[in-house]
Amino acid sequence: MEHPKFRAAYDLLELRAGAENNHELQRLTKWWGEFSRRAAGAKDMLNDLGDDPAPRRRHRRPRKRAPRR
Repeated sequence: MEHPKFRAAYDLLELRAGAENNHELQRLTKWWGEFSRRAAGAKDMLNDLGDDPAPRRRHRRPRKRAPRR
């Protein structure tokens, strides 16, 4: 849980699961907690999320108008 945004989201999920007494959210909280404490590969994968650059958009020039007659 080294990534600050992941930690914040996890903490919010944990608080919400406790406040709502929602078993599905409690299961998700448990799963994410175990996932984050596992192998370093999983931590690296979490830290690498979002590091991919956005695909470049092509900008086309406007069409030239035909000469007026």
